Amino acid sequence: MLTSDVRKLFQRETNALGRLNAHSYTAHALEVFNRLKFPGKEVEVLDELQCTRASLLALAAWQDQTDQRVFGLDGGSSRTMAFRNGSVACANQALLACERRTMVGAVPLEAFRTLAWVTHNRDYRTISGAKVERHNLVTLWRLQLSNDEFRPGTNPQRIQEVVKALADAASEPQHALHMAELLNLGRGDLLFADGRLYPTRLYRYLISEMGRGTDVDIFLLLKEDWKRLVQASLDLIHSAIEREFLLVSINKNPESNALLRFGLSKKNNVLWHNDRQWLSALFETIPQDELAYTNWFVQHLHPALHGSGPEAMDLFEEIGDELNINYPTSTYHIAFFYVYDPRIRAALRVEVPHSLLKRDTAKRLRMIVLSHIARGTGGVPSVIRMADGQARITQEEREALQQQSGLTPDWDYNHSRGAPR
Repeated sequence: MLTSDVRKLFQRETNALGRLNAHSYTAHALEVFNRLKFPGKEVEVLDELQCTRASLLALAAWQDQTDQRVFGLDGGSSRTMAFRNGSVACANQALLACERRTMVGAVPLEAFRTLAWVTHNRDYRTISGAKVERHNLVTLWRLQLSNDEFRPGTNPQRIQEVVKALADAASEPQHALHMAELLNLGRGDLLFADGRLYPTRLYRYLISEMGRGTDVDIFLLLKEDWKRLVQASLDLIHSAIEREFLLVSINKNPESNALLRFGLSKKNNVLWHNDRQWLSALFETIPQDELAYTNWFVQHLHPALHGSGPEAMDLFEEIGDELNINYPTSTYHIAFFYVYDPRIRAALRVEVPHSLLKRDTAKRLRMIVLSHIARGTGGVPSVIRMADGQARITQEEREALQQQSGLTPDWDYNHSRGAPR
């Protein structure tokens, strides 16, 4: 609890902070946008640089001429669970939802699930690997990580990052691939995926392990199992190209700074840590009944890993030695635009594979996405919200998973207050 004296001091300091910045940062954000230039190969501007806004009602009323089946892909995670014996585990289940009630045979679409169960421990007897099992409507990927994948002394947070990233990679793109076959996805179908288009962090670990970047303490090239799982997102791109369905990812928490990094001179000082924060500042004063959005960009290069060498790299050229790149690398580059929704007071990054974005259809595709976001209740198309609601693993379910293991959770003092016994 704050005493009255402490509260007054906090109020004085926060008021001073607000007076310092409140009236300048939105105008500064627009000034930064107007200074953007992309003379290099890293980022391409499609058509012309623009930030604009439109009525939610007008966008919601817009209808595409094609009769589309619209699906939403999402996963529900237990988050990483640490145990007192040093083990780490994470569960993730993925499913597909549809705007229309959809049956596969006599079974509702949402009954099909792909479950990933990923564990790690340092017991020297543990043998790492991945196994897949089919249980009626549920596909289970069981992954075990061991000392083979992590150098002794690896930061525990880094281990948990990899466990969580592999749980995502072993569930969501794998489920999309499986359901694309069952549903015979094709021209006219639209698949919205929640999250990033690619597991770029895992790609970076692979690149570092190949000796192109700083040394890392994570080894994912030792077994084909791990490469097979990291490959799944690329295989989903291949499926979209071959079957001709649209694949659109809605990245709700983007961390990219591609526009600020590659679009401004290094001499330019900016206030923001990433593009999302900056564009949220740019658009935050728009009315609640509008959406704001940018033009399309294509990110051809990503910031290079620390170490000697060029400042930027083509991720897909780098990983092509270890993963299957079936098309020219430009096929996989990320085309994206940002949309700001005042209902959630945040900017989101909409991502599609470059190969699916043609200049003559870019505006139409942007309108399709914006119309689905406008018809939702905030931030994402309603079909993603449907998938999220059914895929979510509740706190009670997470605690039950921990208790059923028979292991003691690795509670620290803050965790243990009010924790189940």
